[in-house]
Amino acid sequence: MKKGTTDRKWTDFVRWCEARGLAAFPAHPWTVAAFARWCESRRSLESIAGSVQTIARVHLLNAKRSPDRDPLVIRTLRGIALRKGGRAKAGSLFRARDFAGPQDDSRSRRRSKPADREMTPARKPLRTQPPLVRRRPG
Repeated sequence: MKKGTTDRKWTDFVRWCEARGLAAFPAHPWTVAAFARWCESRRSLESIAGSVQTIARVHLLNAKRSPDRDPLVIRTLRGIALRKGGRAKAGSLFRARDFAGPQDDSRSRRRSKPADREMTPARKPLRTQPPLVRRRPG
């Protein structure tokens, strides 16, 4: 990363903090997470991650605890990555091939052995009506 880019990212963060009355150094993890969320609609994911790395580098160079390792900042960056990249790529329940029609490839079909079918016990069908219960005269 170029020094000019690092300086610009740091000064952007400092200006953002000053406008909101927050401390830029040492920065609280909540402040870094809020800055990342603010940048979400204005910058790319790579730019946001670079800004957080720049903030961490400034803290480490001045012997302060790096806020980028805090779970709040990590969760915030993951959430931004999910929203920027789309949920289908990162956390979908189904794959596209799960909805594909029947395939002609015989290798893709799983064939069960006859011995496996014989070993599984037969299941009773579920009732469609509740069992009848007789009340005692009382």
